[in-house]
Amino acid sequence: MKCKVMIASIEGLCVYSGQDRVVLEINGIGYEVFVTESFAARCIIDRHYRLQTLMIVRENEIFLVGFVTPLEREFCKLLTTISGIGPKAALKILNKYTPADLAACILDNDVDSLKKVPGVGPKTAKRLILELNEKISAMSENMSLSADSLKERCSQKATEPESTLPPTALEAVAVLVGLGCTSEEAESAVKAALEAGTAADSSDLVMAAVSELGNN
Repeated sequence: MKCKVMIASIEGLCVYSGQDRVVLEINGIGYEVFVTESFAARCIIDRHYRLQTLMIVRENEIFLVGFVTPLEREFCKLLTTISGIGPKAALKILNKYTPADLAACILDNDVDSLKKVPGVGPKTAKRLILELNEKISAMSENMSLSADSLKERCSQKATEPESTLPPTALEAVAVLVGLGCTSEEAESAVKAALEAGTAADSSDLVMAAVSELGNN
């Protein structure tokens, strides 16, 4: 299996949404793209979407995998370096955790949280931690998150109540935190953007939330 970025992004009209895939129509051609289940569930037919993509090339098939953010795509590429984890398994992991939360679990050696992902057992969870810890630490600088702050986020998960924000909003919060906002600032701005009702997807929410931050 090879992961290639020959098609780095795709934008089109959603004409189909299944459990783990969508079809985006561009100039009369429908492109099937595998996505997280949470993204597929919130896709609205006849609405335009833009996704970051990887093209997966195998001996007997070629398919596209789509992501809301470039960071998700990078984490998918990282995850698929682990033996036994393919692109579709990586999507299940990214469906459960945002890149920042996944990084926090790995840096904090949180096997129990990783085991909550369907299909990830103790051995796979330990292998994720062992093989990705150093790579995640290196990537944390690009995420504008220190290893300590990632670990702090992970330790807070046990005491903080589960967020009531929809998946789209959680993605937007994760992006804003990656841009340097505190989690409180990011969540407050995203909630304000949601109340304004102008954002269609997580990318729109990020832009609307940034505007809210600028107005404060």
